[in-house]
Amino acid sequence: MDMLFRDQDGSQPGIVVEFDGAWWHDAAKSRSDARKTDALVGVGFGVIRIRESPLPPVTAADVLVPKNQEAHLTSAAALSRMLELDWIPRDRRACITRYCALGTAQAASEAAAIIHYRGGYDLAASAAEIRSRRPEDRELVGRRKLST
Repeated sequence: MDMLFRDQDGSQPGIVVEFDGAWWHDAAKSRSDARKTDALVGVGFGVIRIRESPLPPVTAADVLVPKNQEAHLTSAAALSRMLELDWIPRDRRACITRYCALGTAQAASEAAAIIHYRGGYDLAASAAEIRSRRPEDRELVGRRKLST
């Protein structure tokens, strides 16, 4: 589970957001994703998968995005889908709609500072470093990632 959003009072299971990158996924992983989604939905979670092209959707709730899409556009697409599915509380809908309409990231430098403070890393730099490796090295990293 990549992200979990819960009601403030915890009365509902919540919404799970999964990020599925094409580099890490094959047919077997997609079947595993479908089983995981079914299990989560079965216990009441809303599940939305953000699937990088050329991955096909697992469910109708999934959001398909092009490779290397800007984070704001990806988050706006996911939030828009949540609005369509009626998963956003009524009192938050106007705020989410405004955010999606902005067309640009908000508070990006603040988010980067928080990620850095919490010991995070620069995903873009990490992805560039991984892409620069020899194919056999990338395969080893992929096996380690899939086995965790």
